[in-house]
Amino acid sequence: DDFGYQGQSDMYHLYRPRYPLDMFHEINQRVPTEKSKRSIAVDIACGTGLLTTSLAKPLNVGCKTLDDFGMGFKKVIGIDTSQTQLEKAKEHSQCSNIEYQWQNIDERMEFENDSVDLVTIGQGLHWFNIPKLL
Repeated sequence: DDFGYQGQSDMYHLYRPRYPLDMFHEINQRVPTEKSKRSIAVDIACGTGLLTTSLAKPLNVGCKTLDDFGMGFKKVIGIDTSQTQLEKAKEHSQCSNIEYQWQNIDERMEFENDSVDLVTIGQGLHWFNIPKLL
């Protein structure tokens, strides 16, 4: 667990830069509510859930602040290989529609074809064997 030493996940959650509101507006344009059921989103390398939470909050894309923004997915699955990060994510989560899972993403994720509306990897792509992941 790369985040296993005491206090690392706390510091990560406090000091990790937040995602810009413009990024969420861009995602919203690429997954329009008119064409997507927004049933399931999967956040790979979710860490402490900074991106995961915005995907899970009720739909509110016309707001001016990130705190109020929500993508409105019915279910969001946050996946990470760090149990410490996942525990911190659960501790801070205020959304009942988030399910956090430990998975070895390099192996394979098991989802049925066409069952996921959005897959995100916020700031974790560098952790993976990219050709194998895709």
